[in-house]
Amino acid sequence: MFIDGTRQLLQYTDPSQYNHASDVHEISPASGEEVVFLSSERPRYTVQYELAATWAFSVNQALEGDDTLKVGLYDGTDGWYLEHRGDHPDSQTGDIVTERGGSVVNRVEDVDLHIPVTEFARLKVQTGWYNITRQVWERSFSEDGEQNNPVITKTDMGGDRGPETGNLNLYFSIEADASTTGLTLNAGSAAQVNLGTTVPFLRQKTQSFEATIANADTWEPIYAFRVDPDREIVNVQVVNLDIVDVSDTGADVKAMVMSFDQSKTDASGYGTPAEHSAKNSVIEEASSVSTFPDSTGTEVSTASNPGGYQLAYSSVYSSGAGANTVTRTGSRTRKRPLFNGDIGVVLAYSDTASVDVTAEVVTEQDW
Repeated sequence: MFIDGTRQLLQYTDPSQYNHASDVHEISPASGEEVVFLSSERPRYTVQYELAATWAFSVNQALEGDDTLKVGLYDGTDGWYLEHRGDHPDSQTGDIVTERGGSVVNRVEDVDLHIPVTEFARLKVQTGWYNITRQVWERSFSEDGEQNNPVITKTDMGGDRGPETGNLNLYFSIEADASTTGLTLNAGSAAQVNLGTTVPFLRQKTQSFEATIANADTWEPIYAFRVDPDREIVNVQVVNLDIVDVSDTGADVKAMVMSFDQSKTDASGYGTPAEHSAKNSVIEEASSVSTFPDSTGTEVSTASNPGGYQLAYSSVYSSGAGANTVTRTGSRTRKRPLFNGDIGVVLAYSDTASVDVTAEVVTEQDW
């Protein structure tokens, strides 16, 4: 979620512009404010197949002045979306817009939406990417006991080039005029599917690192990595984290990959891991990391209760002593996506200070 371009991390904050009601997300901008609510992950799009995306939504009052609603497959600079503004002839018309690199390259004006945007209904687009396929837009609603799915318009680029990428975020946006109060967008279910049976070409890539867990009985950052911010259209999942060696065989060691917004950590000095090639991997590792957010969102160097979204976990537990030492390890394949703009930080915990560890991170990329 973004308020006037600033990302809001709902796990740490409770902005007045957002409320999760029983079946919708209520997005309520202040006067003169824009609030964007979009999927953290870009759904995968497979070339050759068409995709279908749907959004259920309504607004609580008719738009006026410079009020603006946008719903579509869009990342802020590329994509297709419905735009309904306060200056449209009535509340059941809107423009269908195509953007490429931040510039509008096609606009169909005053499309009939059949019912007002103040009534809860579903919008659908079916299309392909790379300008080969037209976009078919539908509006779905029920009336007099019947289900209606009329096509509201069809668009195409006529041989010109449309969006630069096909894997785009599911996007809702509502902007209030400087004099508007009480405006709320009810954002309901949204989904994207590829139409047809597809076989993903996903490649696993592993990187290793060595680090020292300096403190005992607390979590601290020992490694960080990210997707190259210039190539975020490549979907990346963290498959596994493995602790493969510890310097103190009697120590109990735990580690986990946590996903944080890049503003919440000081990770820096990014470069391609030695085990990877920048030509076939989008992963970059940081040469330095010392802070991360705790469960309240406060940036710290150690924490007993770290925040974030867990992507992978690994552990090494020991019992006994000397020749009778028994070591047990644990981990599991989780396959969690590393979202655009997030940093993967490995947090480690040991019951003994100054423990050296060697570990491996396995990622999966649709490269």
